[in-house]
Amino acid sequence: MLRQPGVLSVTESAEILGVTPQAVRDLIAAGELGAQRIGRMFVVPRSQVELLARAPRPVGRPLAPATAWQLIAVLSGRSPGSVGTTRPGRLREQLCRGNAAELAARLRVRARPQDLDLTTGTWRRLLEDPRVVPSGAGLSLTLDAYVTAEALPAVVERYRLRPVGQRQVAGPFVLRAVPRSVPASLAPRRPRAPEAAQLLDAFESADADRHTEGSLGLARLWQARCAAVAP
Repeated sequence: MLRQPGVLSVTESAEILGVTPQAVRDLIAAGELGAQRIGRMFVVPRSQVELLARAPRPVGRPLAPATAWQLIAVLSGRSPGSVGTTRPGRLREQLCRGNAAELAARLRVRARPQDLDLTTGTWRRLLEDPRVVPSGAGLSLTLDAYVTAEALPAVVERYRLRPVGQRQVAGPFVLRAVPRSVPASLAPRRPRAPEAAQLLDAFESADADRHTEGSLGLARLWQARCAAVAP
């Protein structure tokens, strides 16, 4: 296989994470690592592996994607709606357990990320597509966006999107597919993703400045919300 820059094999990813190759495949299947299939093999963006390697270990069980978006709504000052049997008190407990960085680790399941290379023209047209919800906090260049899992194949085909390393780029771009299990009332909507989702995207960035910006913003938001719901 011709090696592309910025990607790792499953075996290389496992060595960095200190786990077995099967554990990496499980992370890919669970949506915690984005991956591209090339022939019979998966390749994983190095930036995502390094992010996962330095992330704090989540406190408690992994959240369901719909619950993750409920917590994102609460963090953003919006109504969490009603999903299943989750009670408001339970949401508050999940929100304020641990600290902001640990919460961010549990909210990775909100969407399945794909690292893409985009030309400048494609980048602009993609962000104007009504199926795509721009994200990104603070910095002027939008580097993240959300799309529903249902719309993802058509969007990829429409703009001929390719994984990292295959094109001249306008910048590193992450397109995040929101699982089908997330109700439309909770999924991000245009014109822009909720504030907490924007900060999470920045927090997960491999760029040091964006990561710092997301970390500080997320901590500020978390502290404000948890102080507001404290007994």
